Amino acid sequence: MMTQNIFRGLGIALVTPFKTDGSVDYEALARLVDYQLDNGADFLCILATTGETPCLTKEEKGRIKKQIVEQVNGRVPILMGCGGNYTAAVVEELKNGDFLGIDGVLSVCPYYNKPSQEGLYRHFKAIAEATSLPVASSMVMSSFDLMPRHPSPVAMTLRVPFPESRILSFAQMVAALLLAVSLQAAMQSVFSVPLATATSPSSCF
Repeated sequence: MMTQNIFRGLGIALVTPFKTDGSVDYEALARLVDYQLDNGADFLCILATTGETPCLTKEEKGRIKKQIVEQVNGRVPILMGCGGNYTAAVVEELKNGDFLGIDGVLSVCPYYNKPSQEGLYRHFKAIAEATSLPVASSMVMSSFDLMPRHPSPVAMTLRVPFPESRILSFAQMVAALLLAVSLQAAMQSVFSVPLATATSPSSCF
């Protein structure tokens, strides 16, 4: 049994705007969300590393999530960051956190402690088993990515019966997008093909 991957096309990792005093600028955040939706974003990624989550309190994260969910109002899917290098803490957050209105989870590969491929597999398997939402893996600096050669069924396609196979490689998604953009530029340069008619990045996801 297969389920459709709803995270297709242009996904935007939202930054968190701050005021000069260090507090979150919620009005600027609302304008940012409107701008992305008005300009063709197919899904949003919130409260991930791009969103400066290490600099946010639990209360700020909750308010940001609530504001964006209410503002988007189901117009596009929302992927929300939930990860770390302590598996039990991530699992606890997935089980007890507020994911109302969220369509998927973006979870970073454990950083600094650099687990083995088996350790990464077990980490993401525990995460996938802790939530019914699709899970995308994300690699940042100082972390190890989950290699495709690992025997676990990690794939772009989501399969319902096996929780670990619901894990997507965000790095693969980004690589596919960059390849499509490069192809667009090459086609436009060599063949004078307008970007609008060149290969669409949305075909990669």
